[in-house]
Amino acid sequence: MTKPEPVIEEATTVGSEGGRIDQISETRDRSTSAKPSESAAAIINEKDASTTSSNADSNGPQPVRIQGGPDASGTYPNGYRFPKKHTWIQSTTIGLKAFWKFFLTPLGFILTIYGLNVVAWGAMIFFVLLKAAPAMCHPNCEDDSSARQKWIEIDSQILNGLFCVTAYGLLPWRARDFYYLMQWRIFGKYEYHRRLAGVNRGWYRLPGSDKLDESVGPPPVYSKKNPQTPESPPPYTEAQIAELEADPAIPLPSTSMPTAPLTGVRAPPTKSWTLDFVVHMYMLNTVFQVCLCVFMWHFNRFNRPAWGTALFIVLGCLVAIFAGIVIGKEGSKVKKIEGIPIMEYDVVETVEDFQERKAKDSKKQLRHERREAKKLKGQHWFTRH
Repeated sequence: MTKPEPVIEEATTVGSEGGRIDQISETRDRSTSAKPSESAAAIINEKDASTTSSNADSNGPQPVRIQGGPDASGTYPNGYRFPKKHTWIQSTTIGLKAFWKFFLTPLGFILTIYGLNVVAWGAMIFFVLLKAAPAMCHPNCEDDSSARQKWIEIDSQILNGLFCVTAYGLLPWRARDFYYLMQWRIFGKYEYHRRLAGVNRGWYRLPGSDKLDESVGPPPVYSKKNPQTPESPPPYTEAQIAELEADPAIPLPSTSMPTAPLTGVRAPPTKSWTLDFVVHMYMLNTVFQVCLCVFMWHFNRFNRPAWGTALFIVLGCLVAIFAGIVIGKEGSKVKKIEGIPIMEYDVVETVEDFQERKAKDSKKQLRHERREAKKLKGQHWFTRH
């Protein structure tokens, strides 16, 4: 009894350049024990391999491409290339233009006035504390009735009020994030982790998100400010959105997920402790501001403990700085992998620029590995002794 073999009726190739097989006709089998789909897949793979090799032979030597990354010239499989790094003059010019556009908006104008007040009153109290105005020291600089002591109190109260604007104004969003974090960490509700990832999509990536297809992005949302055009993709149906949100690697809601990576390569998942750290630091910023207000408003300038105001001002500034550092570092890691949007003033980096950037990254990676090796060596020594 001979072994039955599948018969492929027809294979149709679509497209003139890629040799790509998009459609295969129906496969018939003379026996139920045969597996036509596997045989068809084998034939397709053989044709793709032969087509690829023939294209490579006809076009000459090809640059060696790293799996999931750029080739030796810095070009990614989808054709993306990183823009060239700006000089400090270019960066300053671009920043000033962007600031001017932002300043002309209502929110930009308000935030600019707020920032100028913080800088101005902060500079004033700094110089007054340095006794830069001797005329204020009458009868002496430390006398409670002197103009210097009065202006120190005025500046301190104004700065405290300015700090309250951000600490209390952002409290609803900070409290929401803290609630999400507690629901995830204490009650084990993973959907709140996904919601936090959506809020922090600029720098945070969920576990498994690097396995998503490179073309997967947020569903299009149209409004008066963002109307749908004939070239725009159609909006998602509820069934499509539900199917998208069923994947645990996608933030909730799906409209808050990061855009598809420009390089076609997704960044690896972010360490989850960074999310805990940032949420707690922002909440502590508000808590320390509350403590500062207690000292500033409960006591007067004659009986207020100096250590209290100094301690909570320093702590409030430090926790906000630490959170910003973590967000900046993680966001930089994501941009290095997923790409940076190329603007009209950008210039694509050359092969030499790419090689120079890779050399710098390699040196940084080598230094990091050496530091980790020293730490590991110290741990081994501590364990032995």
